[in-house]
Amino acid sequence: MTMTKTEMQEHCRRYYQKKKENKICPLCKKPVNGGHVHCDICRVKSAQQSKRRRITLKSIGLCVSCRGPKKDSRIRCNDCRRKHREKGKAKTKALKAEIIKEYGGCCVCCSEQEPFLLTIDHVKNDGAKHRKEMKDQGGGNFYRWLRKKNYPKDRYQLLCFSCNNGRYL
Repeated sequence: MTMTKTEMQEHCRRYYQKKKENKICPLCKKPVNGGHVHCDICRVKSAQQSKRRRITLKSIGLCVSCRGPKKDSRIRCNDCRRKHREKGKAKTKALKAEIIKEYGGCCVCCSEQEPFLLTIDHVKNDGAKHRKEMKDQGGGNFYRWLRKKNYPKDRYQLLCFSCNNGRYL
């Protein structure tokens, strides 16, 4: 019996989900720590294999995503670069929505709710110092940092751009 691509993907998803729930690595059958699918050793091996594969594909002039031909020295062809960029933008947009929700969903000063206008403000005006500590990782990296730190409310608040800029006039 042959499976369609969708059926195969669903089968693999269920297989890995079951292994993750049982906390057993599907490759070596050893116990898994944390919420990972693979054990630490297999994750390292997989990362090394991926790196070798990317280097090989790049050296022979193939896209690392679709393995099709590419025209320049980049690692992805134009179609895959566009898709990769769109996927990254969508992830960052979803993460920003999550951050906005965690910080109350509106500007603490004027109650503006338009996500495009909302931004995270450093309550103690130590944003420059903090960006220097983080090596100026803004946008998605900052949002991921906030999530990792469990959304600290003592140092950060949600302001719209107008109220944020108005603080310094």
